[in-house]
Amino acid sequence: ADAGKLNCANQKVLVIGGGNVAMDVCGTAVRAGASSVELMCMEAPNEMPSCKSEIEEASDEGVIFHTRVMPKEIVVENGATKGVRCVSIQWKEQDLFVPSNAVEIPGTERFIPADIVVEAIGQRPETDLDALLNGIDRERGLLKVDLKTMKTSMPGVYAAGDIVTGGSTVVEAVRHGNTAAANIM
Repeated sequence: ADAGKLNCANQKVLVIGGGNVAMDVCGTAVRAGASSVELMCMEAPNEMPSCKSEIEEASDEGVIFHTRVMPKEIVVENGATKGVRCVSIQWKEQDLFVPSNAVEIPGTERFIPADIVVEAIGQRPETDLDALLNGIDRERGLLKVDLKTMKTSMPGVYAAGDIVTGGSTVVEAVRHGNTAAANIM
């Protein structure tokens, strides 16, 4: 994001998401002069898909984190954004970080005021793939691979791209694909 194009001077900014793009948006909003920058995500700090260094940088820049929180509604009154109604959550199944796995915690509903709300949420593999990928070791909802070969725990099965890294770059996905192709025998 380009801080020169983001008009959030003296505005309260709330970013929804826990990945690298969300951290970039937070940093951009800080540099663009936001009066406050807060981040809301469904993951706990150790579950967030963002790189640890990006999380630390956002924290160092003064970003306030609301973790294990699910947005319920962006509140708009008279055409102006007022904030987000949200609720704390826990996971039904460990290491599956998708909204359908979230359980709302009764009595934790709250409102976070914001003038600007930015959704910076990633995409995950379709759950239809679960049956096909059954039996392959996972970590944080992603397939575990040997990064030197891209082999999964299932003999003869290789994986690359977002199903391994979560939301990442095309360059990284291509590199992983090339590594897998070179190691398939």
